[in-house]
Amino acid sequence: QPVFLAGIALVLGLQGLLAGALLAHQSSIASAAARRRFAFMGHPRLPDRCLLLGVCTGIAGLGVNVVIFVRWMGGEATSSGRSHGLASLSQALIILGVTLVCFGVISRFVSRSRTDALGP
Repeated sequence: QPVFLAGIALVLGLQGLLAGALLAHQSSIASAAARRRFAFMGHPRLPDRCLLLGVCTGIAGLGVNVVIFVRWMGGEATSSGRSHGLASLSQALIILGVTLVCFGVISRFVSRSRTDALGP
């Protein structure tokens, strides 16, 4: 279904962006310019920001889902293209939110283990 392709592309794009930025920041073969460009990936507040943005995005997706449900309960037809578009938006926001939360949690543990390995 073409309407869901955009949501899939958004999720793949976000995952590619996060993975590529992290690799460019951490890679020993990346140029100094690339490491500077992606220095934000090493910011200590990045995990918290990803968590917050992910939670907000997921809540927005759930909110769109509630709107769809209320419209359906009100007897509005769900076979319209608008309903499919809202469903795709809801799905994409929820998955993007979960992706950001997972990235925030994982990067928090990775940065914590990196500082533990360096020692006091």
